[in-house]
Amino acid sequence: MLVRSDKVKWVIYVFLLSLFLSSCKNSSSDLKKFFTFLGDKEENPKVLSSTPGNGDKGLPQNQKIGVIFNKPMNINACIQSFSVQPSVNGFFETTDYSLLFTPVELWNYGTYTFIITKSCEDRDGNDIKDLYSANFTIGNAEDAGLKPSVSSMTVMAGTVADCNLASAVDTDFLSNDVSTACMGNPKANKITINFTRAMNRLSTQSAVLLSPDANYTYVWNSDTSLSLVFDTAFYQNQRYTLKVDAIARDYQDKFLELPYVGSFLVGSNNLIPTVSSITVPAAALDVCGAGGGVITDIVTTSVSNACLGNPSNSPVSITFSTPMDTTLTSQAVSISPLTGGSFSWNTDGTVLTFTPDSVFIYKTRYTISIKNTAISTNKIYIESAKEYSFVAGGTSDLTFVNSITVPRGTITECNAGTGVVTDMLTASINDACVGNPSSSPIVITFAYEMDTAATKSAIAFSPTLNGTYVWSGANKVLTITPDSQLSYSTRYTLLIGTAAKTKTGINLTEQIQGSFLAGSAGSINLVNTINLSHGTLAACRGGSSSSIDVLANSVSDACVSTSDTAVNTLTINFFYPMDTASTNNAIIISPSIPHSKSWSGGNQVLTLTPDSFLSYGQRYTITIGTSAKTSTNVYSSSSTSTSFLVGGTASVNLLSSVSSTHGTLLACRGGTGATVDILSNNTADVCVGISDTAYTPIVITFAYPMDTASTLNAISISPNIPGTKVWSASDTVLTLTPDNFLSYGQTYTLSIGTSAKTKTYISPTNATSLSFVAGGNAPANLISTIKVFTGTLPACNSGPGTATDIISSTVENACLGNSTSNNSLEFTFSVPMNPTVTENAIGINPSISGAKVWSSGNTVLTLSSDSKLSYGTRYDTSLGTAAKSLQNVSQGSSLSKSFIAGAKITTPAVQAVGVASQGCGSTFPGVGSTVTRDWTAGSCYWDNSLGLLSPSSYLFQGGDTGNGSSGSTTDCADVNTDNFRIIFNTYMDLNTTIAAVSLKRLSPPYTTILLASYVWSDCQATYPYGCRVLELVYAEQEASCNGTLFGTSGDFNLYKTSDAIAGYPLYQLSVSAAAKDVNGLSLSPSFYFTMEGN
Repeated sequence: MLVRSDKVKWVIYVFLLSLFLSSCKNSSSDLKKFFTFLGDKEENPKVLSSTPGNGDKGLPQNQKIGVIFNKPMNINACIQSFSVQPSVNGFFETTDYSLLFTPVELWNYGTYTFIITKSCEDRDGNDIKDLYSANFTIGNAEDAGLKPSVSSMTVMAGTVADCNLASAVDTDFLSNDVSTACMGNPKANKITINFTRAMNRLSTQSAVLLSPDANYTYVWNSDTSLSLVFDTAFYQNQRYTLKVDAIARDYQDKFLELPYVGSFLVGSNNLIPTVSSITVPAAALDVCGAGGGVITDIVTTSVSNACLGNPSNSPVSITFSTPMDTTLTSQAVSISPLTGGSFSWNTDGTVLTFTPDSVFIYKTRYTISIKNTAISTNKIYIESAKEYSFVAGGTSDLTFVNSITVPRGTITECNAGTGVVTDMLTASINDACVGNPSSSPIVITFAYEMDTAATKSAIAFSPTLNGTYVWSGANKVLTITPDSQLSYSTRYTLLIGTAAKTKTGINLTEQIQGSFLAGSAGSINLVNTINLSHGTLAACRGGSSSSIDVLANSVSDACVSTSDTAVNTLTINFFYPMDTASTNNAIIISPSIPHSKSWSGGNQVLTLTPDSFLSYGQRYTITIGTSAKTSTNVYSSSSTSTSFLVGGTASVNLLSSVSSTHGTLLACRGGTGATVDILSNNTADVCVGISDTAYTPIVITFAYPMDTASTLNAISISPNIPGTKVWSASDTVLTLTPDNFLSYGQTYTLSIGTSAKTKTYISPTNATSLSFVAGGNAPANLISTIKVFTGTLPACNSGPGTATDIISSTVENACLGNSTSNNSLEFTFSVPMNPTVTENAIGINPSISGAKVWSSGNTVLTLSSDSKLSYGTRYDTSLGTAAKSLQNVSQGSSLSKSFIAGAKITTPAVQAVGVASQGCGSTFPGVGSTVTRDWTAGSCYWDNSLGLLSPSSYLFQGGDTGNGSSGSTTDCADVNTDNFRIIFNTYMDLNTTIAAVSLKRLSPPYTTILLASYVWSDCQATYPYGCRVLELVYAEQEASCNGTLFGTSGDFNLYKTSDAIAGYPLYQLSVSAAAKDVNGLSLSPSFYFTMEGN
């Protein structure tokens, strides 16, 4: 059995020990006899003896532990109860009566304790009587007290070959200077620390320090050997220092006597990848083209003739010293200048091959760069970035084009096909044949067989020259035949770009350029003259125009026609007989003139006859393009272009006048309006109509007989005036007669467009636009006066009053009417009016019902009211813009006026309050006091110019003295200190007002107050009468007059107040809204006045 005693684990091995002591062959039987001999009297089992015994010392390191029991035991239970401190692994050998424990490793020097707990039991299930333990010491006392120590620190070291071939030696760097430590391999690099005694693992791991730090894992080989296994290789030329601090302790809790420090230098660079070689094929161009390039290392050799060839024949191979991370290393490799291509690796990742998409460029140095991010599969970067280069093809220039030829000579030589073929690369050509394209080919002769497609695409002409490309001579000769004749006196430049390449893929190292001048530096002019007829309008119409060359002269008076029926023709004279078809097609007239062409004079004269008259004022441009050619195929070197103006540069005005009638409304209505030319005058008073029934005509007079249809279509009036249009017999005068009156104040715009034409189709140069105003610019005021009867009430009552215009006067005394007639309003207009719409346009507020009567001329409207007007009422009278005259002229703006019937009045109100004992007057207005406000003041308490104060500010004294008694008249006589006086701002209706006035006591106790008497003053003696000052006398039942009853012989005083305390009692005098003035207006709002009796 193998047991870790501290965890009480055990394993039963496949053998049973037959001997407990070396002299016994049948231990179980012998022990039984032995224990029987000893006697087994005790009921509980127990340990009879053990080896070693408690306190034994100086024991060997291979000491075993043996235990003997007095009874047959449950061995498994006893093994479970067995333990050793400090913990030790070992094996058990057992019999029914014994245990023998053998440690797996030698004991460390020191003291140990083994224990058997009471869970050890015999076969009958009886526990041992007592826990059993024994201490023993391995070695002598001196050994037992030793502290642990580090015996060695090792790392693999050796040469590069040793490190790579795993023949490196595990070398102690604690006691040796190690400078050739291997970089190692990932997950296999390790440092091993060996101790002299079994160590406590956790405390030992925490005592380990490595500088510089790295990622590693702790692996215990045994309790005396600890390895640090690293995740990555060591760094080249890095010195690592390992320290085991003194906090590390063994299983007896003995600490290291002192810290241990060792270091080593990583001297073997066995894992750093290097570039072993970079190879490219190199050789002469012809050798490379045949695929015979020599593979050459550019790391060790300067290569200046690397093959250009096909891409598959020009790979670049980079060989590394160790397998590489293919993804990251591919990203670290670049070629400059940038070249498209693909990367591929061999199976073990040591060779990277770059295959370009296209051939290398001749005479170009390519640089292969490897960044220091290139990394091996061992995760080791190359030491530094690397650059290597080679030159593609060679360093000397190549000649790709031998010649570029074109025929040259005179027109005659070129037309005859005898032009001299000349190389434009070696000669200046200023007279290249223009003639037929087939007689002017351009031939390029190359030095090598060419890639026909790429080379054709690399050829460009300036200016553009399209043609047919034909290869010959083993694809070394290219013939370009232009699609059309070359342009005379034009220099053509031919450019062969570097995209041109040989069949073997070699591009031109630089572009090749040649040029030639077609024809000559001079120009060929095929046109002699271009003639047409010109003159004044009269000369052209009369057939007396003359011919003029528009090429040699600036013509601005070309005839529209040479008579009323004959068109103007253009005659083109050429120097040479012409090819009629190409020349006809080369002629353009702008703007276009539909025409016919006829040739004469041996095809040297071309006549163009328009299908219709030329347009007056139009400039025409005639162009003869370069496609025109002679009968011998000689083209014009440049276009011929000229222009001419038809009619002249002066503006054509076909209009003589536009006339109508103008004047005031009365003049127009009366037929006395004057004729005016609105074309030359700014007319703002054209008649709305020329009578109450006749409408105003507009007469347009032209300078020439007009084409009536086009002219009528060219005329517009805005806003539209419906009416009839009549032409004079000569078609020079057009009369427009409206169907209705013109709109007063409306601005009309008459326009005659350029589409108007004379009988001979001459249109005006510019459109004509003119405006006029019907009636006038100012709004029409049709009302003259609005009159009402005015005067005093007595005057109005005795007669109709005076008629007054409310437009020009402010009327605040209009008559109300009287017993014989009521008031009337008279509206007087300046022109006859449309009665219905005008009556509807009149407004009166408040309304006055009555009869409306118009005068015979519809200029005066009289409104007679059905009843009297209301006194003091303001009547608003208005006339709206809907009012119209018989000529449909509207009132220009609304008119609003007003008048007051009777007189201007205001709402009645209390103007002042006081008592009779004061100096408060008995006529309007009363004056209030700002100082003393008791019953003795020299003025009233208050007037409406002052603010109302608290009741204690207004003091009166009750007339009662308190001396009266029942049946007695004492204190019944009136005392004026409590007689209140109210002054109104207007004449009041006596009855409604006295009924609206009251007095009450506000302070307790409740009393009864009655009006004893009152007196009105400041009255008016004439209608509507009324008074403004009211004096009031009140009696209070609780006053002493006649005791507590009202006296039958008169009671005129309020209760005694002379002995009242301050602030008491309070009385309130009020006038309600039921009070009205003589005009029936109510007092508003109600009036309240509070006083204190004193």
